[in-house]
Amino acid sequence: MAEWFIVIIFAMSTPDIDAGRDMYIFTKPTYTDPDQCLADITDPQKIPDLMQKLFMEYGSIKPIEGVVCATKEEIENAIHGRTSA
Repeated sequence: MAEWFIVIIFAMSTPDIDAGRDMYIFTKPTYTDPDQCLADITDPQKIPDLMQKLFMEYGSIKPIEGVVCATKEEIENAIHGRTSA
């Protein structure tokens, strides 16, 4: 069974265009059910906890383009610029 992670995709700035997208991967919590992961990223009561973790990591809130749930394989493919088969 796949393990699912919450992934924050940050908006690109001009210097980032050639370097790819910056993203943050939450290693806790993880999910075995993608529907529960999706429920958490759309739950207004969970969003402040996610934002607080990002603030602790970066010291500010960077512009966010998207929040998704992804498997380890999908994350590795994104990092290495591969597409899923």
